[in-house]
Amino acid sequence: MSCDDTHDTTEGREEDYYLALYTNDVIYDISKDNSYTSVAYNTLPLQRVFWSSPDSFDVYYQGILLRYCIINYSTYAREDGSGKQMIYLDKSMIGKTLTIIGCLDTDYCIESHFDVK
Repeated sequence: MSCDDTHDTTEGREEDYYLALYTNDVIYDISKDNSYTSVAYNTLPLQRVFWSSPDSFDVYYQGILLRYCIINYSTYAREDGSGKQMIYLDKSMIGKTLTIIGCLDTDYCIESHFDVK
């Protein structure tokens, strides 16, 4: 998965997997340089969920531009199938619709969209 993988690959796989993503629109506190929101999810118990996004933010480190996805890594669902992962936000995202992608494997991915106001 990379920041550019944005395809929905759920067709024909619903019987093997289950993943529901829940995001809310965000009212950004402009007094902060950056902030976080989260995505809640439900899946099968103890299921691993891999995270990605086509949206990113930039960091300059020692004169080098580094670009990072707003959501990263993977998480495991609790025994009841619920879980949560954090999403990075900054002022440059105000007025945009952001996308996050949760995948159970390379063939089963779900997108969720939210607005930053």
